Amino acid sequence: MKTKSVLRGKTTRGGSNKRHLKKYVTAKLLVTALAALTFGGAAAVTDVGIPVGVAQAADDRYYIQPIDEATNETVGWPISVKGTSGQSIDAPRVVEYRAKQQKVRLPQKPATIRVAYTKVTAMVSITVNYFDRNNPSTEPLDSQTINAIPYNYQTDDVPLKDLGSDYSYYHSEVATKLDGLTFYGFSWYGFGIDNQSEAGGTAVVNVYVNGPKVFNDFKPKNITYKIGSPKPVPADYVDKDDKGNVIDPTEVKIDDSAVKWDQPGSYQVPVTYGDATHNATVTVQAADKPQPVQYSYTVRTIDGQGHDLGRGYSSTGASGSAISAPTISGYTLTSANNVALTSNGQQITFTYRLNSSTPVTPTNPGATDPTTPNNPNPGTTNDSNATMTPVEPTNNVPTNAAQKGAVVYAVNKIGLYSSPDFTKANRKGWYVKKPRVARPMFVVTGYERSQNGALRYRVRDVNHLSKTAGQTGYITANWKYVRPAYYAAKHSTITVINPRGVNAYRKANLTGKVKAYKQGTVLKVKGIVKHNLTTRYVLTNGNYVTANRKLVNMGRHKQVKAIKTKQTINRYRDVNLTKQNKRLAKNKKLKVYNFDYSQKNDVTKHGTLRYRVAGGYITGNTKYVKVYR
Repeated sequence: MKTKSVLRGKTTRGGSNKRHLKKYVTAKLLVTALAALTFGGAAAVTDVGIPVGVAQAADDRYYIQPIDEATNETVGWPISVKGTSGQSIDAPRVVEYRAKQQKVRLPQKPATIRVAYTKVTAMVSITVNYFDRNNPSTEPLDSQTINAIPYNYQTDDVPLKDLGSDYSYYHSEVATKLDGLTFYGFSWYGFGIDNQSEAGGTAVVNVYVNGPKVFNDFKPKNITYKIGSPKPVPADYVDKDDKGNVIDPTEVKIDDSAVKWDQPGSYQVPVTYGDATHNATVTVQAADKPQPVQYSYTVRTIDGQGHDLGRGYSSTGASGSAISAPTISGYTLTSANNVALTSNGQQITFTYRLNSSTPVTPTNPGATDPTTPNNPNPGTTNDSNATMTPVEPTNNVPTNAAQKGAVVYAVNKIGLYSSPDFTKANRKGWYVKKPRVARPMFVVTGYERSQNGALRYRVRDVNHLSKTAGQTGYITANWKYVRPAYYAAKHSTITVINPRGVNAYRKANLTGKVKAYKQGTVLKVKGIVKHNLTTRYVLTNGNYVTANRKLVNMGRHKQVKAIKTKQTINRYRDVNLTKQNKRLAKNKKLKVYNFDYSQKNDVTKHGTLRYRVAGGYITGNTKYVKVYR
């Protein structure tokens, strides 16, 4: 753990001065230096009014000399201010001191005004802890402590530690607050503080970074497979590592080439995640024979005019069995000879034609017992040409549905539910419609159907920076709401749309990085290849890039190159526009580096378009800015 002092300060009212403080400077000299820094600019003047009929006097220069109330000694150098006789100004801030009075009235003539200050001895410390998102741990990756921050000290530039090129996307959060200590302007390189805490103490800031991926060990699951069912995918073999972290199934490799999926037996399947490989046991079993359901049915026998021929009957039979037409002397069957029994209470009608050589003799319906079938075993047939109506399973999956283990994303507002039957009571949460680059993603782990037959995806939330990451449940499989996250077809050109750009690699598993492409770059494509359950585009130079629709878009898309302000607007340090750092005048033209959206990791908020310009972010609202492509 490292300890360091505050290095740079900023005046509260008149700009910024930087000074290097040598190690041998005493504590007294440090206080004096900080005081001098604080008074580098003019104090704010509040006009208390001028009597009617009296002309406004020209500003005069006054000096305010802070005095230590306890020792009656001067504190730092006199502070130069401008004002007029009778005006009241704010008492200047002095590092380590609090003014006895908040306002100072200027005398009739320019003079040096002595103002009493009370010394505040309490000091503040700030501990900054660094945590790696890719390798979660309760212990910080690194820490630093900023000690001895005096009262009334302010700076815009508390630098964050540079952890090296392997770490990126710094995000800071205040974990432990102190009354009177204000944090602001968080960015990837540091933050600002304004210390007005009279009690002192230690505040804690947690900084989250993306470090190099560390693959923890894991234990694969054994699989029981029924012949004819969908083959297991990587997500079926492993979902979490030994530390409980959710594993991205696209980073899992399986080698099931030795498994004979149509022969019962036990097989070993190597499962690889990172540098570790473990065997999972796959047990192949014969398919379960469906248990027949007994249905009741009624048979009618009629001629071409609809007259009952008296050979109908009622009976029961196994679901799916073929019901054969009774043989009636003197008549020829004109309808199908066999009908599949598909539902309970089914009505089956066979139609006959009277043979021409048979005398026309009316049949006597009473001569045959209508409850006794001519076929002694109506539930079976020996006719090899019997026509059977196939029974579609209630949980069948259409061919255009996403595969198990594949990644899908929501293109419209959807809900996550705890069961396939979507109700308000079992809804776990909403995912609102988000811009393309921020659409929520899910891994499909299975399928179910609701009671009304609607197909549902059983999924796991893989939005790693969202509060919902790792949640499981059911979402709709409707194409209007959910679609594959990866392209399946080749397109001759693609445009990079990810605000952070995309990388190109030598291999399809995205290893061997060769180049980074910025947002807006148009790439030429010569092919598309599969990698596990994802796809990669092959560029004309032979390198590979992701085919994730959140990161690239097919075709050529012009990006905003510059903007001109239509009125005065603010610039901010962050994409959520919460930390203002500058006012931009009307008709100011700015270069745009890329576009992004606010609230990207909040699945309950849509997000708003922003443009990144030099020094921060501005609104993308065309009411306030004119865009140039």
